[in-house]
Amino acid sequence: RQEMQQHLNVTPKIVDVKDMGDAAFLVEMDGDLQLHAFAKGAVIVVSRNVNATPENLAQLEKFARAALSHLP
Repeated sequence: RQEMQQHLNVTPKIVDVKDMGDAAFLVEMDGDLQLHAFAKGAVIVVSRNVNATPENLAQLEKFARAALSHLP
């Protein structure tokens, strides 16, 4: 419970991601990365509990782009 409370008290960093679906943004909060992508009426959320490194971000983007490419 204490860990959850500490997590809730952290202000997330939110950054727009260009050229992904209709819209996309990255949320970084307390070591967690989440990539939210919207396209064709669908929402894809990719979440990893990893450090915000360029390599980890690239992996999230690659996965989200692959998922978006399979939307009808």
